Amino acid sequence: MSKYDEKIRDSFDEIRKCYLALCPESEIITKLGISRRTFDRYRNEYPEFRALIDECREEAAAKAAEEVENALLKRATGYDTGGETPKHIPPDVRAAIFYLKNRRPALWKDRQEIAVPELPEIHLTVEEAEL
Repeated sequence: MSKYDEKIRDSFDEIRKCYLALCPESEIITKLGISRRTFDRYRNEYPEFRALIDECREEAAAKAAEEVENALLKRATGYDTGGETPKHIPPDVRAAIFYLKNRRPALWKDRQEIAVPELPEIHLTVEEAEL
C-alpha cells in the first residue's frame, strides 16, 4: 500500500472539514503528516485528490466571502455585543457606503453618467487653389 493510500485517501473527509473550517493549507498539510512538496506531487499525480482540493478551495472561498459580507453588513448597520456588559456598536458610515456602492451600484456609485447627444460629423476639404 502506498503512502498516498495510507495517509491521504482515507483522510478526504478530514481534509474537507479542515478547508471548510477555513484552516490554512499549511495546517492541513501538517495534519496529514506530509511536506508541501509531497502535497503538490500528490495533487499532480492523483486526479481525485486534485479534484477534492480544487472543490474544497472553492467552497472555502465562498464560505469566507459570505462571512466577510455578513460581517460588513453587521458593521454597516450596527450591533449589540453580548456578555456581562453588553455594548452597542453604532453603524460605521464607511462600511455602509462601501456595502451600498457594491451591492446597489445603480443607486450609490460616485460617478454619474450623463448622456450627451451625438454630434454630427464635420468633413472639411481643402481646395488646392486656396493653398
